[in-house]
Amino acid sequence: MTTTEAIAQALDSAWNAVRQSTEGLSLAEITHRPTDQTNPIGWIVWHMYRVEDIVIYGVMQRQSAVWITGKWYEKFGLPDDPMMTGGRQTAEEVGKFQCPSPEDLMGYALAVHEGASKYLNSIKDADLEDIVKFFGNDRTRLQALTFIIGEMNQHAGQVAYLRGLIRGMND
Repeated sequence: MTTTEAIAQALDSAWNAVRQSTEGLSLAEITHRPTDQTNPIGWIVWHMYRVEDIVIYGVMQRQSAVWITGKWYEKFGLPDDPMMTGGRQTAEEVGKFQCPSPEDLMGYALAVHEGASKYLNSIKDADLEDIVKFFGNDRTRLQALTFIIGEMNQHAGQVAYLRGLIRGMND
């Protein structure tokens, strides 16, 4: 297995965990916040795929993000800011987040995931040593992708945990 194949497999694993954890949830469930200091499932999924979108399209390929090209921002009722990820939002700002339908939320996530898979299938392991600008710092592609793997798996776990809080252990 090549390094790029391993990275793709790690991102597939996170995608499958998110897909399974959100399957069958209603809009009320994906927008539920156990406390006013927690992020709802919809916000977490939006955030994690916005970060992946920016890194895969903007950092790696120097292209416009799916968020922009697919006009997903319209479905989310958010600005077309290509760098907006929700990072560093306050609890109050998270509380104002208006998640679209579960279908649109997961449609955006799937579009980003499929684009990431296509990109990873197009590069070779040698490309992973190329230097890219990663949030203002020079990093290798491998360092940036390693960050994404951690980000995606951390948040996939949060989504699964919140589903358990909402639905219990047996659903």
